[in-house]
Amino acid sequence: MKKLLNFIAVIIALVIATVLVASAYAGTVSPEKSTVPALLAMIFPIVAPVAVIAAICLAFLKRAASLILVATLLISLPTLLTYFPLNFSTKSGRPSFSVMTYNVANLTDFASKGKTPESNPTIRFILDQSPDIAALQECATFASSRETAVSPSLLDSLFKAYPHHTNGAEGQALLSRFPFEEINLHHPPRHNFQVRAYRIYAPADTFTLFNLHLKSIGLSEEDKTLYKDLTKGKTEGEGIKQELKEIRSSLISKLSAAFKVRAQHAALVKEMIDSIGGKVIVCGDFNDVPGCYAIRTIESAGLKDAYRESALGFAITFHEDRFYFRIDHILYRGFTPLRTRRIKVPYSDHYPLFATFSPQK
Repeated sequence: MKKLLNFIAVIIALVIATVLVASAYAGTVSPEKSTVPALLAMIFPIVAPVAVIAAICLAFLKRAASLILVATLLISLPTLLTYFPLNFSTKSGRPSFSVMTYNVANLTDFASKGKTPESNPTIRFILDQSPDIAALQECATFASSRETAVSPSLLDSLFKAYPHHTNGAEGQALLSRFPFEEINLHHPPRHNFQVRAYRIYAPADTFTLFNLHLKSIGLSEEDKTLYKDLTKGKTEGEGIKQELKEIRSSLISKLSAAFKVRAQHAALVKEMIDSIGGKVIVCGDFNDVPGCYAIRTIESAGLKDAYRESALGFAITFHEDRFYFRIDHILYRGFTPLRTRRIKVPYSDHYPLFATFSPQK
C-alpha cells in the first residue's frame, strides 16, 4: 500500500511539474504556430500556488515527489517573480516623473450601479493621484456623455493640472504636465490597431511614450453570461454538454484569434521602438498576462517590466465578468523604476498601475 501511495505521489508531482514549467515558458511560443501555449500561459498563477501547496503536502508522504516540485518551482522562478515580485522596499534614486496607465471604460462609473454621478469620480481620482503623465485607454472624450457626467469646473481643473493633453476616436488619451508632440507611426492600414506614440519633453528626460490598447477577446454578452455561469458552478442539468460545447467554440476560438492578432501587433510595436530608439515607456491595456508572447516580443527591444522590477506581491488589473488577470502593463527602457503599484479603485472594470521612475544609474 505504501509503495502504491508513493507511486501516486510521484505521478501527481510529475503532472503538476510538467504543467507548471509548460505554463511558465509558454509565452516563448508564437501563437501563430500554436495557440495552446498561449492558453497555458494564462493558468500559471493558478498552477504555481498549487505546486507550492503540493510540494509541502507531499514532503510528508514522499520526499522525492516534493523535491520534483521544488526543482520545477526554481526552474519557473523568472515567471514566478514576474507574477509575484518581491521588491520589499522602494529603490533609492531621485524621482524624475510618474506614469499612470488606466483603462477608464469611457469614464463610466462602475461603482454607481447605473446611476450617473454628478461629478465624475474617475477624473477626480486622477487629480487626487496626480501622476505626471496619465496614459488612458477607452477615453475618446473628456467631456460629458450619455453615460458619464463631467462638470465644466471639473474639466477646467483637469486641464489646469494637465495643460498638455490629447484624446481621439480610437480611445487613447494622454494627460501630461510636460510638453509633448505626437509621433506619426506610419503603420500599414491593414494593421488597424490602437497605438499612439508621443515624444515627451520632461525637465530631466526626453523620451518616447507608447500608449497601447491591444486586441481584446471580443466576447459577446452571451459569452460573458455563459462564462460566469460556468465559473459559478451553474452546470447542472441537461444543458451542461451544450454549454461546454458553446464555451469551447466561442471562448477558446476568440481567445486564440486574439492571441494571433496581438502577436502581430506586438511585432509592429517592437519595430517602431527599434526605429525610434532612445528612452522608452510602453504602457496600456495589453489584454494579455505577464510573460505572454506579445510582452516578450516588445521586451526583446531591450525593455523591462516595471511591475516585475519594483512592485510587491501578486495583483490583478481586470476584475469584471470573473476574468481576474493583470493585463495592464508598464514597460520601460533607459530608466530605473523606483516603485510600481496597482491601485484598487472601483470606477472602471480595470485597476490602474502607477509607476515612479528616476534617471537610469
